[in-house]
Amino acid sequence: MRRVVWLVPPVAVLAVFFGYPLVLVLWQSFVADDGAVGSQTWQAVLGSAEFQRAVVRMALPAVAATAGVSCWAFFSRW
Repeated sequence: MRRVVWLVPPVAVLAVFFGYPLVLVLWQSFVADDGAVGSQTWQAVLGSAEFQRAVVRMALPAVAATAGVSCWAFFSRW
C-alpha cells in the first residue's frame, strides 16, 4: 500500500501535463470548426499525397536501420 501512495503524485503530474493536452488535441482533431464531430480532418490528412510520401520517407530509413542493426547483431556473434 505504501508503494502505491508514492506512485500517486508522479502519475498525477504526468496525467495533468501530458494526458490532458493529448486528450484535448485528439478531441479537437475530431471536432470541425462548425462544431460537427467527425473524422473529416483525419481523412483529409491521411488521404493526402504529401502525408503518404512523408510516411514512406520516414519508414524507409527506419526499416533500413533496423535491418542494418539486425544484420550487425547477427554477424557480430561469429
